[in-house]
Amino acid sequence: MLDMFIVNESFKHDVECFCTETRHTNTITFRKGNRIELTNHTRYIDEIGFFVQIVINDMYTAFLHENDIEELYSHQYFRLLLDVELEANYYEFKINEALDAKEEETFRHYVSLLEHHKELLEEEAVH
Repeated sequence: MLDMFIVNESFKHDVECFCTETRHTNTITFRKGNRIELTNHTRYIDEIGFFVQIVINDMYTAFLHENDIEELYSHQYFRLLLDVELEANYYEFKINEALDAKEEETFRHYVSLLEHHKELLEEEAVH
């Protein structure tokens, strides 16, 4: 496993398919909370470039073009799972800090952020 990502919001993405001699596209529906694992398995297709195999929720595999992965990550459709988990930990710390300082507005702000992250982290279990 290279990296584990989490889908930040639901979206559909068209991918080049090279399963037969005829080139065509397939549409993958990514749902908020899906876990995306990047594997070491790659393919190079002349005139198209490198594709990286991904595994979605330990069930479905597909190949995404390396540029698509970079674009989806830079637009935050995919986020590193570790980053989301670390942010949730940080928000819990800030909530406790705000409680200790009796700062209601700061408390509410970080509770809102934490709820979004917890929802995202728990979403995969629903699908």
